[in-house]
Amino acid sequence: MQAFVLLNNRASLFLIFLFLHLVSQEQVLHGKVIDKTTGQTLPYASVGIYKKPVGGITNSDGTFSIDLSQAGKMDSLLISYIGYAGLSLLLADLDPAKEVTIGLTPKPKELPEIGVAGKRQIIEVGNVTYNGQFTGWGDYSSSRGRLRGLMIMLQEYPVRAVAFECHIKHNTFDSVKVRLHILEYHGDRLPLKELLQDNIYAIISKNAKWVNIDLTPYNIVIKDTVVLAVEWIDAWASAGKPGIGSHLFTFSMSNTPGYVYDRDYPFETPALIQNPETPAMYLKAYRTGKRQ
Repeated sequence: MQAFVLLNNRASLFLIFLFLHLVSQEQVLHGKVIDKTTGQTLPYASVGIYKKPVGGITNSDGTFSIDLSQAGKMDSLLISYIGYAGLSLLLADLDPAKEVTIGLTPKPKELPEIGVAGKRQIIEVGNVTYNGQFTGWGDYSSSRGRLRGLMIMLQEYPVRAVAFECHIKHNTFDSVKVRLHILEYHGDRLPLKELLQDNIYAIISKNAKWVNIDLTPYNIVIKDTVVLAVEWIDAWASAGKPGIGSHLFTFSMSNTPGYVYDRDYPFETPALIQNPETPAMYLKAYRTGKRQ
């Protein structure tokens, strides 16, 4: 009798573990994001749940896996990619047991109105100095898709961006891939709208300090207050260094007070936090158009 009871207990435990495994499998949504017109996969597209800390970015081949255990059937899955129209899907309409392919439609590019500029004197907007403090990340597996940045305000004139620069405090990876964001700020309305029409990436090598991203090919005109932010996209480390735990990727801070932009998940409500120190990031630009 004792052996029979033991056997039943073991069988019950096995069934419980099997059930929990199946339930957990059903809560993970697997899929791929593609260009609806060409079928080409979209690497590093943002995929997440609206106003919840759930989601991340697609891999380099456009695939993704999202844990839906913190989401409900009536929540919305949002998908976005710079240069494409965003998409919203109700979770109740998706079957986690089946891989989903999501197609995004390219948006036509808008040409900004450019006034006649005078002498092209390069100005620097943002923080050009840094101190010993820093902000950033150390856990690669959960940091892809996170953003850090700061708010910058124009004084009088619209500007055309020439370059973006930021100062790196730590980069213990062999290289890190980042994506630049320039987000329009209109009062307290969040989330902020992306001003860029192209994905602008940079590869940052180990021990790099000042990083420069050339913006002249992108015809970026800024007319008002914006947020400059850098998103951690990918990282690589040498064999034997898996890229977690001991690795760091951080930005230097500046003594300039202002607002720090912080977003950990693609579609959660981001934070603009007033702080005595802000990231060492700035734009090189020249004035264009008329006085505001």
